[in-house]
Amino acid sequence: PEAPPPPLGPWADALDVAVACVDEDGKVWANAAFRRLAAEMAGDGAEIPPLDVLRRISFPDTGARAEDVLAVVAGGRAEFEQVGTLCTAQGSRRYLRVRTARAVGGTVVELADVTDREEARREVRLQTEVHRILAGQSRLFFDDLDRIAAAACRNLGWEVAILWLPTSSGTLHRAHVHRPAGTCDAVLSTILASDEVTHVADEAFAMRRPVAARLPGHAGGRLLAIPLGTEGEVVAVLEVFARRPVTDTPTARAILRTAGAQLASSILRERAEAKVRAADTRLREITATLSSIMECAPVFILTTDREGTITYINRTDPPGGEDDVVGRSWLSFLPEQDHDAHRARLARVLDGAHEEYQTTSVTADGTPRVYRCHIGPLRRDDAVVGAVIVAQDVTAAERREQEYQAAQRLAAVGTLAAGIAHEINTPVQFVSDSVHFLREAALDAFVLIDALMRLHHAVTTGQSAETVEELAQLASEAAEEADLEYLREEVPPAFDRCIDGLERVAKIVRSMKEFSHPSADKPEPADLNRAIESTLTIARNEYKYVAELETHLDDLPPVTCHVGDVNQVVLNLVVNAAHAIADVVKDSGAKGTISVRTYRDGDFAHIEIADTGGGIPSEIADRVFDPFFTTKEVGKGTGQGLALAWRVVRDRHQGEIWFDSTPGRGTTFHIKLPIAGPPKADDGAPEEVAA
Repeated sequence: PEAPPPPLGPWADALDVAVACVDEDGKVWANAAFRRLAAEMAGDGAEIPPLDVLRRISFPDTGARAEDVLAVVAGGRAEFEQVGTLCTAQGSRRYLRVRTARAVGGTVVELADVTDREEARREVRLQTEVHRILAGQSRLFFDDLDRIAAAACRNLGWEVAILWLPTSSGTLHRAHVHRPAGTCDAVLSTILASDEVTHVADEAFAMRRPVAARLPGHAGGRLLAIPLGTEGEVVAVLEVFARRPVTDTPTARAILRTAGAQLASSILRERAEAKVRAADTRLREITATLSSIMECAPVFILTTDREGTITYINRTDPPGGEDDVVGRSWLSFLPEQDHDAHRARLARVLDGAHEEYQTTSVTADGTPRVYRCHIGPLRRDDAVVGAVIVAQDVTAAERREQEYQAAQRLAAVGTLAAGIAHEINTPVQFVSDSVHFLREAALDAFVLIDALMRLHHAVTTGQSAETVEELAQLASEAAEEADLEYLREEVPPAFDRCIDGLERVAKIVRSMKEFSHPSADKPEPADLNRAIESTLTIARNEYKYVAELETHLDDLPPVTCHVGDVNQVVLNLVVNAAHAIADVVKDSGAKGTISVRTYRDGDFAHIEIADTGGGIPSEIADRVFDPFFTTKEVGKGTGQGLALAWRVVRDRHQGEIWFDSTPGRGTTFHIKLPIAGPPKADDGAPEEVAA
């Protein structure tokens, strides 16, 4: 029941503090401030009794109950003073200092609103605890976060805190749950049960689990999601819940966000350090792998600075080591006469060029070695700081190549052996016939000479006339038998035939010797016309039955070349020409023409070999220099002749080889060889690697 206003009622109505007076009969009078507070709790313009206001106040910090206040009012206790919380109908949380006192005729209850002061005090206490946690920060991110969540629940009134971690798919994974003592299991299970809106016993409580759109932070009802991260990267989301209004101020949020940022900085730093460690480990693994690859690589890989000083080499020949090479000029390992060429090459590489070349070097034991090299720019941040050189020891390969070339020449000689034997047999035959004739003529002449010598002896010694006459008769008979007139006509031509035959045999043998002689390691000056003549000599049996040979060999200066290789090329082209003509004339008895011409073309010696065969079809013209490509029947061609010609002319001599062909009329092959030999690197043109 409502009591009448006390004597000081008008004064009490003017106070901002809610005051209620309860007399000994239980009647209550409340001032205007108390009635406004009751109206805020009721909502919708209604009002609740003053004692119900007291019943709804809770004291979570001390564990006191509303019954303790009511006991004072009923006279069971002398006084009561504590800070409690009260929830309004709008869902806000009010901190009230509840103080009671006994008075004449009853009890006075005072409710002072200390929300601002209490929230500030709780924020300070939260900040103090958070600072203490961060100051003693461990390396366990979840443990520190759990302690901060506990502090938030303890100081701000939250009941449950859940830590969510982002996954690689963009969703959130629940990683940890903090529940202060006293939180109902039903609350926790309801919170974790569904992604849908969930209601607990207090119908004012509702929540939804966080989603990506809420990462920046969202508060609604009694739920708060706080992103934990720094520098734009969220490493976790802390979500807190309560069934009643809690302290939720910008300052409290800022404290939690700052703490989360600091913890996130630590975890991000640890992640970065872990990435650095992983990168270091990976770098060591890559370095070790690369080092093993470089050590096992069957080539020398080295780098130089812009001056040509070696800064790295992957391997060295024993007995020297890396220390004997690094720091020295690369030129110190190359022939002195080639230094200018290599300096010019390095200058071009520093301008961004790539070049291939072949060079020689001498090992520590004095053994000459041949290296096929590739050199290119060494770059750092788009700047050329030196050169990278990859050098492969091709000494054995070069030796095998030379042996192969020699074997090719010998194989060609073997292929032509029957024809060469025939070429030799013809002059040998008429030399043999002439020698037999000269032998018979000599025997007849010797008989005549003997008869004349006996006659001369008889005359000079004064023998009888009968003896002299008899010996004269014998000499006359011997002269008639010898047929001196015939001998006088036939013996000189017989000797000429012998000389001619022997010269022809000598020429064939000399040509075979010159053709079969292995080429020197380096190109040497040679009489190109004589070499071609020798090749035509041993190839004569291949073409003489199907073609007439025409030669037009102009005077040429000595040409620096691998003359044995050039012989092989000319032989291959002449044999191909003979086969092409044979395919046209067949067994008709007609003959075609093979024309061989040489002349000087500026700094080049030009060789032309033309035939009147069937020509090269246009559809295969691009493939004739390919290895193993042939249009000849099995057993007659291997497809290596023109491929060899290409390697010898283009790669080994850096010359030119091409052909002109008209189907049905014939083909002309052209070869241009530099008279001075393969160009050097210092003439401005990069060398190519010899095949």
